[in-house]
Amino acid sequence: MKRFKVRMTVEYVVEYPDDYTVDTVNFHRNESSWCASSALRELKVRGPCICPFTTFKCLEEVTDATIRP
Repeated sequence: MKRFKVRMTVEYVVEYPDDYTVDTVNFHRNESSWCASSALRELKVRGPCICPFTTFKCLEEVTDATIRP
């Protein structure tokens, strides 16, 4: 069995207060205590399937040599 590293990109619209900016949202999502698992709840309200919001890219084959430092 082979192993591959894949990148999953999910793009969807979120709502924030009117005074938020792109920088504020980026800070909230990346540097605050917001948990990325919260995105699962946001996506769940969009329906049972997130395929319309998701793309995948295979980055590389993973070997034991790739995993070790």
